[in-house]
Amino acid sequence: MTTAALPPILLIDDDPLVLETLKDLCESMDCQRQVHHLDTASAFDAAADPEIGLIVCDYRFPYTSGVTFIEQVRRRGIETPVLFISGAPDSDAVMKASLLPRTAFLSKPFTIQRFRDAITSLLDAPV
Repeated sequence: MTTAALPPILLIDDDPLVLETLKDLCESMDCQRQVHHLDTASAFDAAADPEIGLIVCDYRFPYTSGVTFIEQVRRRGIETPVLFISGAPDSDAVMKASLLPRTAFLSKPFTIQRFRDAITSLLDAPV
């Protein structure tokens, strides 16, 4: 079980309030560095940063999806674990996200404990 400080985390959500909440949650888990983006287009370079240890990404964006973004990231050879979050999940979304390697899916609203458990599980999973 992960007990050390969290690695740097890339947070991507188009809702500034959700982004702020995610930032606070990560800080409460002893994550000293987060990189924040409101859209996937601006997050590509951040996803390529080798120090990033986890990506927390909204599933739905106005013009794309988090899965499309992560598929593009994976094509660049980046295998960083991903936690998708969504306020409007559907079975297709969960299925598509679950088919990607090193990913998990969390429906909003979620408890702090479920968020922590999902992150711990992703970070502790074998590569």
